[in-house]
Order: sequence, then structure tokens, then C-alpha cells
Amino acid sequence: MSEAAVERATLHRFNDLFRREHRTFLQYLRDAEPYAAPDDRPWVQRLRQFADAEREVLQQIAQHRLQHHWAMPYLDAFPMAFTGANYLSIRSLLPRVIAGQRQSLAELETDLTALTDLPSDLLELLRTLAQRKREHLEALEKLAN
Repeated sequence: MSEAAVERATLHRFNDLFRREHRTFLQYLRDAEPYAAPDDRPWVQRLRQFADAEREVLQQIAQHRLQHHWAMPYLDAFPMAFTGANYLSIRSLLPRVIAGQRQSLAELETDLTALTDLPSDLLELLRTLAQRKREHLEALEKLAN
């Protein structure tokens, strides 16, 4: 399905979703180096694994866009508010990561109900992303307890 065949409002919402998911707090921490005491280093590794798993689906979505000649939206910089995390420990950041994942999942699920006229294979990728986010949120909440 060509980009022109998708309603403008749907495409706009999809592009917002695509940008937003690339700029989550989890994705920021993947590239940042939050402080981790030796006992907390597995936490950082686990967060990176979660971010990588979500990024993998985002890359598949990007590949779909390219194969179907859809324009790629501009990915803004990460929010400036995230930069304060550079000097905090991973333990202190975990509640913020959980809150960010919870919000991101809620927004994605809302978008999924509205983006019904996207191609079915693209919708399936978005459902996969939502499922991974659910799994990661559950694991993060267990890690925090």
C-alpha cells in the first residue's frame, strides 16, 4: 500500500507514533551511560536488552516504510529533560523508566485502536511492539520490587 493511499490524519498519527517510540526514556538510556554500582550493572544490561528489542521492531517498521516508498519522518533530538539522567544511578532512574514505559504503552495502545487503516503487516509490527513493551514493563516492575 502506498503512502498516498493512507489517510492524511492516519499518516500524521503514525509518524508521531514512530517519532515518539524512537525517543522514549528507555531508548535514551540505551545510548547514555547511567551510573551503575557493580551490583547494578546487570540492570543496565537488562535495560539495554529491552531497548534493543523495541528498537528491532522499530527498525522493521522503518524497513517496511522504505520498501513501500513511504517518507521517513524526521526524528527530533531526545527531550532535554532526559539529560539530567546522565548523572544519576540506575536504581534511582528505574521508577522513571517504568513510568515512561507505562505512558508509552498506553499511547501506543490508543494509537493502535485509531490506526486501523494501516496495512495489516504494519499493524502486526505495532502489535508486536506493544507486546514487547508489556513484557518489558512487567519485568521492570518485578526488578523494582
